[in-house]
Amino acid sequence: MPTCQAELDVDTARGITAEAFVPAGTQRWGLEVERIVHRVGDRAERVPYAELCSLEGLLPSGSRVTLEPGGQVEISTAPAPDLDALLDGLTADTVELDARLSSRGLRAVDRALDIARPPRRVLAQPRYQAMEAFFDARGGAGRWMMCNTAALQINLSHDPAGSSRRWQVLHAIAPVLLATFANSPGLDRARRSWASLRQGIWQTIDPARTSAPCLTGPPERAWADYVLAADVMMIRTGGDAIAVPPGLPFAHWLKQGHPAGWPTADDLRYHMTTLFPPVRPRGWLEIRVIDALPPQVREIAVLTVAAAAEEELAGELLRQLPDTRSWWTAAARAGLADDQLASAAATLFDITARALPRLTSRLDRIKAVTDYRSSHVLPRVQPWGGSMTDAALDLAGVPELDGMTLSTV
Repeated sequence: MPTCQAELDVDTARGITAEAFVPAGTQRWGLEVERIVHRVGDRAERVPYAELCSLEGLLPSGSRVTLEPGGQVEISTAPAPDLDALLDGLTADTVELDARLSSRGLRAVDRALDIARPPRRVLAQPRYQAMEAFFDARGGAGRWMMCNTAALQINLSHDPAGSSRRWQVLHAIAPVLLATFANSPGLDRARRSWASLRQGIWQTIDPARTSAPCLTGPPERAWADYVLAADVMMIRTGGDAIAVPPGLPFAHWLKQGHPAGWPTADDLRYHMTTLFPPVRPRGWLEIRVIDALPPQVREIAVLTVAAAAEEELAGELLRQLPDTRSWWTAAARAGLADDQLASAAATLFDITARALPRLTSRLDRIKAVTDYRSSHVLPRVQPWGGSMTDAALDLAGVPELDGMTLSTV
């Protein structure tokens, strides 16, 4: 909550942002799985909050259910040191959540983009009201992101040794993961096809808070620069939140203040929760670029990321992969139809295959990853089972997403 006089300087702010890189000392994994909810037999009706709120809370295997602004359900697993236990627990908790939904006449689907309904919030918290107002100032894409998209987020500890290599390799493979698992084919208002229209929406809402930071130099410095340059989205005052129009970078608030007051350390930490880069540090690392996927493909994505983060393989990936920093739009637009991305995906699967026996004792899971390389990666088939040419033909009749215009970044 802001104060009446300045109490935070730039050096202190940089020290606070650096907290996001302090390693916990032990390896842990976590998953956040968003799923789109609709009423059985009626995908067009948006389920009101009163029918969804009782779903929130803990599931038997330790996962927590929360709601996203448009009524999407999110299952967040408890951090775990063992990937098999993590994936098995997610499976059990998903079955339980599906049963609870079914008893209410509801169903959750593993789709990354909901085009059956216009975007509309069901959550009324001040955070989401302010977020919607901020994004509305830039166009309609923000509402689509908040209410009609779903993703898989993979969380992993920093390298226990404190190395920045994991930060580097996750950024290097993130566009490749986006392309490999792009699962929301669609058309924007200009009738351009996207392999991941969900990611196209995210790239459009505010590049200063959704693009990757500069990757030259120490990650702590890059992240501090990114945080301070991003616009303040809202200022919390007691139990409320004041929506701030675009145009107030946090660094300016720090130096010049605002009629609501001067930022505190808590305001800075909260500001960081409103930033959504492809890889976000929070005391651990979050991979935020993967579309919602069906369960088996989701496990393949998790195991691929886990293997890439292994210290030995991370170094090899950094040596063998080209510079991927400019590949974001191509990954979202073309998926594996892009030659460079297809080649990099094959390299990623070839290298990470060696680590799979160390990460899972389940032979069926290892086989699923190697089979996916043959069935999807090498023939350039997206998770929905088609190529981008097929998608453009199949989606010729999909209505334009009203109020949303996407552009390359």
